[in-house]
Amino acid sequence: MNKKEKQIAVIEMRETLKRYDSIILARNYGMNVIQSTKLRRLIKKDASGTCFFVKNKLAKIAIQETSHAHLADFFSGVIVVSCANDLISAAKTLKDFSHSNDNKIDIVAGVSSGRIINDDSIKRISSFISEDNLRATLLSLVKEPASSLVRLLNARFKTLDS
Repeated sequence: MNKKEKQIAVIEMRETLKRYDSIILARNYGMNVIQSTKLRRLIKKDASGTCFFVKNKLAKIAIQETSHAHLADFFSGVIVVSCANDLISAAKTLKDFSHSNDNKIDIVAGVSSGRIINDDSIKRISSFISEDNLRATLLSLVKEPASSLVRLLNARFKTLDS
């Protein structure tokens, strides 16, 4: 990469990092191209986010002018950056991917709403119910009493008609 390409890469990376509320860094332990592509697709599909591999020096420069600047110290080794607005979905996706791919990645740290989250906390967060699942559960809880009431009224009206 020449200097101009590096500058463009830093600008693009900074803009990507600014778009998302949550960032999770994971260490890459030898993923191949197929696995990397699979991880990118999973993060996009399951967490509505993005995932990319970075040169640490460029990442440290790019992250400085964002609300995620606290993560700069964690860029060492081969790092995978996962960005999403739903921290739980991203954490679940990374954890599931790691388990199904011989632990080729290991969560290092993350940041959400400007606060640093250590690897153990992210692993615990990955066991939480996701925002979408929570909404669906709440909706079914709200919907169920109404459905029961309608069935009860229908049954009552049918007995009155008879």
